[in-house]
Amino acid sequence: MGQVEELFKNAFAHRTGVGFKPFLYTSQVVSAGANYIFVANGKVVYPGATDFPVLISIFKDLNGKAHVKDVKPLGRAGALASYNAFLSVSEDDEAILKQAAKHLVGASFKVNYVSTQLVGSGLNYRFVGTQTIMNKDVTKIPVFVTVYVPFSGKPYITGVQKVYDLV
Repeated sequence: MGQVEELFKNAFAHRTGVGFKPFLYTSQVVSAGANYIFVANGKVVYPGATDFPVLISIFKDLNGKAHVKDVKPLGRAGALASYNAFLSVSEDDEAILKQAAKHLVGASFKVNYVSTQLVGSGLNYRFVGTQTIMNKDVTKIPVFVTVYVPFSGKPYITGVQKVYDLV
């Protein structure tokens, strides 16, 4: 990330209480500067705190100053409704996504990170990566792919969201 890591660090220079470890970002140049969207794990600074997934929006103005626009938790707080921190995708995780996407035509996914959420009747997986759409230009889009795996049944995709649509 290099310069982007420095931008992220500077944007949070005067904020305390929560630490963030970004692992994926996308950017968009606009007339007044640039927008950055980061996927990160956050952690409240106190003993025994656990990581939680977040989406962070930062704007860098034309003078190079970075401003935090939004920090959005990815999952509600609570024992059963909260997503865990993002981790590297395992072979088992990839197999679940592959099975869920086997009927998908015209698009594919390359995912790097996953977060899970226990729900009453199964498990949700939220994958972070890139969707490749097989059109004349072969479009690649940073996305979140949500897969539901019921305790008794096969996994299926419940949503695909562009990263920018979540901020």
